[in-house]
Amino acid sequence: MKIFYLLFAASLYVLSYSPFDFKLLIFPSLVIFFIVIDNLQLKDKIKYTFLYALLIHILGVSWLSKSLITYGLMGLSASILVTTLFILVVSIPYVIIALFHKSIHRNNFYNINIIAFIFLAAEYIKSTAFGGFPWLLIGNSQNETIFNFIYPIFGSYIVTYIVVLSAAIFYKACNIKRWQYIAPSFLLVSVYLLTLFSPIKKDYPHQDTISFSLYQPNIYPNQTYDPNEYKNIIKKYINFLDKKDSTDLTIL
Repeated sequence: MKIFYLLFAASLYVLSYSPFDFKLLIFPSLVIFFIVIDNLQLKDKIKYTFLYALLIHILGVSWLSKSLITYGLMGLSASILVTTLFILVVSIPYVIIALFHKSIHRNNFYNINIIAFIFLAAEYIKSTAFGGFPWLLIGNSQNETIFNFIYPIFGSYIVTYIVVLSAAIFYKACNIKRWQYIAPSFLLVSVYLLTLFSPIKKDYPHQDTISFSLYQPNIYPNQTYDPNEYKNIIKKYINFLDKKDSTDLTIL
């Protein structure tokens, strides 16, 4: 049954990202995860935490196999093998959540903060180790929400921290039912929903805008690294520049 809960939680997690953009679902995903691993023995915490991360990446990174076939010139079997190994590797950093996790249900607000920092650390490791893979980070799921105020100043890692902290508070509010957790949960949900369904948009004066052209010729990797194709690639850019309308900025 725990595996089913984790699969459901992983599905909610992935649905919070584009192209689905059900951003609110990241919170119940984390709450379900906390329900599954809280009060377990360390061995079981490691197992279910790794499984949660693994299911998230299986559902959210499966496109990599097709990309390896289309652009990496790999066969089906090789692409599946590489994708599987890759998913296993990027799921490993999340094990530290289990190693340092303390029961949310029994511990105070200080330990909830520690859990949020552990999530942040796991995402940072995934984003930097082995060249980095900043995909499916919690902080990247909340663009065009109240967190728009935080991204430019503190970045997505702090958004990760706040989202995990909020989910932990929701979990405690449901389990302990004390006002010090219920009141912040109600406030967080109200503010979040208000901004989620009434996006904050900034109108810029017309005189502050510029016109621009953006050109990506969609060149396959086997052509990009082939010296014999260099002249043809340059010719594509020159033809574009000759034919394009006049703009203030051209990005190639």
